[in-house]
Amino acid sequence: MRYCMFLSKSLMIFSMVSCMLATSVIQGLAQSVVLNPLGGAVPGVSQGVSWGVPFAQGAVSKSRVFTLTTANNTALPLQTWPLAYWPDGSIKWLGCATVLPSGTRGPVTLEAAPATIILGGRQNSGPSALAASPVVLAGGSGFEIQCKQEASGISVNTGAMQCLIPSKGTRVVEQMSVNGKVIASQARLVCSLEQTSRAFSTTTAREEEFEGQIERITLEQSGPVRAVVKIEGKHYSQALKRAWLPFVLRLYFYAGETSVKAVHSFVFDGDGNKDFINSLGLQFTVPFRDEEHNRHVRFSGEATDGSGFWVQPVRLMPGYRPSAGEEVTTRYAEHLAGKPVPALAGFSERSRAAILTCPVWGDMRLLQTGPNGFSIDKRTQGSSSWLHVTDGYRSLGGALLGDASGSIFAGIRDFWQKYPSALEVRNAGTPEGTLSLWFWAPAAEAMDLRSYDTLAHDLNINYEDWKPGWATPEGIANTNELNIRLFGNIPDAASLLEVAKATQQPLQLVCTPEYYHSVRALGIWGLPDKSNPVHQAVEAELDRTISYLQKQVEQRYWYGFWNYGDIMHNYDFGRHEWRYDIGGWAWNNTELMPDMFLWISFLRTGRADIWKMAEAMTRHTSEADVHHLGRFAPLGSRHNVTHWGDGAKQPRISHAGLKRYYYYLTTDERTGDLMREQLRADSTYDEIKRNDTRNPVSGTYISHGFGTDWCSYAINWMTEWERTGNTYWRDRILNGVKDMLALGRNGLPSSGGLYNITTGRFMTLKASATQAATGARGSMNAPASDFAPAADVIRTTPSQDQASAPAARRMGGGPGYFDMIFGAPEIMAELLPMLNYEPFREAWLKVCQSLANTTGNQMTGPRMAAWAYHLSGDTQMGELAWKQLLDNTENEIAPGSSLVPGTLVSNPGLLHPVEDPIFLGRSAGWQLHNPSSMQWALNALEVMEMAKKSTPASVPAKYKNSINY
Repeated sequence: MRYCMFLSKSLMIFSMVSCMLATSVIQGLAQSVVLNPLGGAVPGVSQGVSWGVPFAQGAVSKSRVFTLTTANNTALPLQTWPLAYWPDGSIKWLGCATVLPSGTRGPVTLEAAPATIILGGRQNSGPSALAASPVVLAGGSGFEIQCKQEASGISVNTGAMQCLIPSKGTRVVEQMSVNGKVIASQARLVCSLEQTSRAFSTTTAREEEFEGQIERITLEQSGPVRAVVKIEGKHYSQALKRAWLPFVLRLYFYAGETSVKAVHSFVFDGDGNKDFINSLGLQFTVPFRDEEHNRHVRFSGEATDGSGFWVQPVRLMPGYRPSAGEEVTTRYAEHLAGKPVPALAGFSERSRAAILTCPVWGDMRLLQTGPNGFSIDKRTQGSSSWLHVTDGYRSLGGALLGDASGSIFAGIRDFWQKYPSALEVRNAGTPEGTLSLWFWAPAAEAMDLRSYDTLAHDLNINYEDWKPGWATPEGIANTNELNIRLFGNIPDAASLLEVAKATQQPLQLVCTPEYYHSVRALGIWGLPDKSNPVHQAVEAELDRTISYLQKQVEQRYWYGFWNYGDIMHNYDFGRHEWRYDIGGWAWNNTELMPDMFLWISFLRTGRADIWKMAEAMTRHTSEADVHHLGRFAPLGSRHNVTHWGDGAKQPRISHAGLKRYYYYLTTDERTGDLMREQLRADSTYDEIKRNDTRNPVSGTYISHGFGTDWCSYAINWMTEWERTGNTYWRDRILNGVKDMLALGRNGLPSSGGLYNITTGRFMTLKASATQAATGARGSMNAPASDFAPAADVIRTTPSQDQASAPAARRMGGGPGYFDMIFGAPEIMAELLPMLNYEPFREAWLKVCQSLANTTGNQMTGPRMAAWAYHLSGDTQMGELAWKQLLDNTENEIAPGSSLVPGTLVSNPGLLHPVEDPIFLGRSAGWQLHNPSSMQWALNALEVMEMAKKSTPASVPAKYKNSINY
């Protein structure tokens, strides 16, 4: 094993990966990118951090090298790697990693490194390095991570901590050491399964224990600043001879740090009607070197008021009794603080005897059973009762176990938000204790993933597309983040509190909104603008919408292991309650793109509170709302009482466009995996449509729509193309575009077509094909040899556009408003510059023009008109965009709703005061409430940018009642 190579801190050494130095000046970069800690945070403890930086096309070559410096011009260690490429091969998104010392204040600056100070380097390895990744190690830590991969496993040395990850077995980490001293070992993923029959109110249960069994480990990055180890496997029971619950555990290491970030994901692959998870978590074995009175436990307290820790020695010295001797009483304060006191042999016989009269508290636990309460209990041993200690509100979710010679802190992010969670210490009175972090607490009721009912409740009345056997949890997933930090002692409470806070609010570096806007990062949107009364009014409504959603999360307690991050779909003004229990009206599941609204809102404002909500939503909707294995994988489930309960499994719920924001801003590898799994969404959806139990479709080829289906496929493929540079995915998109242009009329692309899942082409009958082809709407039966890609059959030049082929070969009119409400305009904002295909741009302009005049239940009119203005300069379209945005008089406000934002409704028929919503935007009939609000907000964001020059000088009188003006 190669250990860390320490370098003289008086030298500044730069290490570079690429085989050749870039000599060109960065164009359009202004030589630097200013970065700030999210929310202006100042780290209270040193932290490793990773983030992404976007660049304009052609600005940065993939061999470019960078440096990172603080506000006082101190060099920081930096590692970079490409996240995405432009079609010309230049960097579109750059992944970065550094370590920020405690107390570091922003901003920090990313700059192109002068070629004259590059001294050499080594290549960054691993599958996540898509090309030779430019890496810089500068100043700062003065050393680099050393990784070694052998058949037995992977060893990582950060210079401050050594870690060994086995390649097989049940120990995901064999040992973690500081200064050659093992602090923790034998880390295991554990769960217990309750196999239950609960039919007819009779319950029979059998409980079995499982351990995570490693199947594969991968060194995804190997330093010098950041190393990433990916561990994959399943949970296995020796007794049942059963392997289930596939897991992925990523461990993140940073140079000079004694901390590890862990991202744990699992997929449910059991029978939701029989398999009930009793517990799920990660356990560490903690070896003790000191006696019980020098061993200590810490549980973090309230997250809401900044208080500290519950402090407990394993054996409490009787410093409260003068008769125990002065040598005990005088050391009592130090003992409680975790400072080392003499071993028993170092005390007088009198004091030693007094200490030994005190009980050894071997087991302790903190249990968060709901979003508003945790309890702490302890006991001496397994054969004794639990002693209730205290209660609290919302815990910071961290625990420490160790002795005066060394300790481990471990915490779960979003601990109280994703209840029922727990922290537990066992066997602290023996030579080796255990510290368990429970994602699902064993003391809670078993996880029940059954559907809320076994009957259909009518699509027309309750908007529920229920199908027998389709309301399955098979394939749903959940991801949790952990922070693990080793100490060579018991840290003081103030220092430990900073670690606990960092667990819940880890450091994140972000660019300024102005920079994101300047390079058109992640779509077309504008910066906040209050330069005129109209923009002031619209900005106020956007702020109010976000504020209302944030308050609703807390007011309605939208928390829990499977729920946190989502919002509700539709509101019942009669009950002053969201329709949480009515079919398809309940959880939103990305419907009409709240994910996009939140992330764009962050990009344009830089607000940390918006980031937090958007991040939680992405984690949830990417995992719990999607089937990651089984017959529905990788499709998402439409909105329902249970996230996976609806029978509509659709690509528009799960496409990569919803995940790109988080991936590119954070470099999160788990999100990268989830985007890549969407590459096969088209083939799964084709099969699902053929096997639909309500309206199955058959045919040689069946229809897939433009906005509801193909746009989702296109952003999946585009994301893979830009991440890898593999032009196969570009060609798949381009060929589909050409086919839709061929199938369309009057310059419009078709609204979809008969889709070939193998090639991604839209098919039509050959001229020589039989005209006896049959099929229901959206399908066609004929020999496969009678079909060909549409662009190969139908002429598409403007002069020949009306010389159409036989009617059976065309698909009718262009896309409609329904094609637009699931992210199509936002996807086009990213796809058009990448594809750079003028006929498609012209066709998209015609789509925008055709949909700009929509009224009534068609919610996308404002931004389609804005798009038309943006692409053509037609001032009438710009004016129409604003008229449509401000004219919301067709919106429905239910009688009895509070019409003033912030007004609480309170009466004896309500459990607690609540705030009714006021929604803007055009309703789509049944689609009032959150969906219409999200569409109005997206309209506003895009109209203010693309039609800015057409902004009216004031809100017209006839529209002033439409918004909170």
